[in-house]
Amino acid sequence: CDCTCYDCQGDLPDPACACGMPEGLCANLPASYEIDSVRIYQRADDPSQKVGCSTDTRPTRKFIEGHKHRYFDAYGGETQPLKPQEIGGAACTRDDHCGPASKCAKKRCACAHGWTGPHCRAAAAFDDGTWETTPSLGFALPFVPGSLQRCVVLLAS
Repeated sequence: CDCTCYDCQGDLPDPACACGMPEGLCANLPASYEIDSVRIYQRADDPSQKVGCSTDTRPTRKFIEGHKHRYFDAYGGETQPLKPQEIGGAACTRDDHCGPASKCAKKRCACAHGWTGPHCRAAAAFDDGTWETTPSLGFALPFVPGSLQRCVVLLAS
């Protein structure tokens, strides 16, 4: 089809924007998925490969902060790109509905130490590499245009 827009979300979706979507896709949206883990493999002997979400060569944190509107679902009432990490709280009726060593307490998953996510199925981790640095604000003399400098010299003489 000759779509110029590709969107089938919102309270009043435009049917013209859904023409490039597979049949039935828009009826299944919005959809949400739970990601248990993401594994990234990097070569230990390659210094160009750096672990972290925002490295010195790819400072994505600053880009996301400057373009927040691209990274959240305004239709769904979201107001920020990243939501706080959920630690337990998913509905359950038995311990095996929750992750390793975690318990179902009062019909909600309670995560064991070292586990996170609503169902406690993701290993708790952190990014121990801090790549971004805060620029120092050094002192610099004010800029004075050359034409103004010449005027001051003429007036002073």
